[in-house]
Amino acid sequence: MRTRNRAPFSQHHFSAGHGITSKSNGLLEHYSDFITKNKPSANLVIGSGSGLIPMFFADVTNYEGRYNVTLLDAGIGSVGFGHPWGNLGWAYSDSDLYKFYPDIRIIYSTSTLGMLYLINNNQLFDNIFIDANHSESFVLEDLENSIPILTKAGVIILHDGNLKSVRDAVIKFIEKNEDFRIVSESSIGAGMIAICRKEIWN
Repeated sequence: MRTRNRAPFSQHHFSAGHGITSKSNGLLEHYSDFITKNKPSANLVIGSGSGLIPMFFADVTNYEGRYNVTLLDAGIGSVGFGHPWGNLGWAYSDSDLYKFYPDIRIIYSTSTLGMLYLINNNQLFDNIFIDANHSESFVLEDLENSIPILTKAGVIILHDGNLKSVRDAVIKFIEKNEDFRIVSESSIGAGMIAICRKEIWN
């Protein structure tokens, strides 16, 4: 994994929520399992206060010096999304994300409008990471909007899986979309839930 002198992931604002310490990669190890299995060529990260996850996906999907990561974030500092937090955030020109990951595409938008843009432009992703508004209705909407832009063998990973609102949204989504199932869960940090189509993941 390349670092190029950026801050260790354990120093970023949301490291605790991902169970990351100076001695453990926490949930990043679980995310890596999916990267190893489905080798995504296109990654979408929805919501990222510190830029940690888009930078991580850029590192682990850096095939022959190239990566394909899109960050979709509303950049609303008042609710935590995109706030600089000194040198720990991403939403300013001297951040680690801008300095060391210039090829990460950033779409400043709410997830609803941003995903509609991606749908209308026929964008497809092998890996979709959802970490935006955590209310049940918003998570459910993000999941539904993921279907048209998820490749057939793609995986959806949700952060904050320990929250009842996130879990309830996943359950409702699977009840409605019976071709999807949960393939992994972890309670590390704020937790995670990963889902994909039933016939893909064994």
